[in-house]
Amino acid sequence: METLAKRLGRLERENRCLKLAGALVLVLVAAVVLMGHDARGGVRAELGTLPGGTVRLILYDRGYGEGTSVVLGVGPETSPVLIFRDKDGQVIWSAP
Repeated sequence: METLAKRLGRLERENRCLKLAGALVLVLVAAVVLMGHDARGGVRAELGTLPGGTVRLILYDRGYGEGTSVVLGVGPETSPVLIFRDKDGQVIWSAP
């Protein structure tokens, strides 16, 4: 019985790793799809990581650094964050 419990524990850890790898692949595929440029060659979306491990996706209204933007981010030990910024980069709404 103890052997079965050990094997089940190992299987659950492996399954967790596979789920994480699958989620990472999904994010990378979404990044490739979303990382298009507009007709003027401007960047309309940016996916990146910060030094602490936070992953963030920024969507721009008119291009990189122009107009309004939406930031969606999640850290390794934090809740997801959603931020709306005006054309001057000031936060106009955020959650949480």
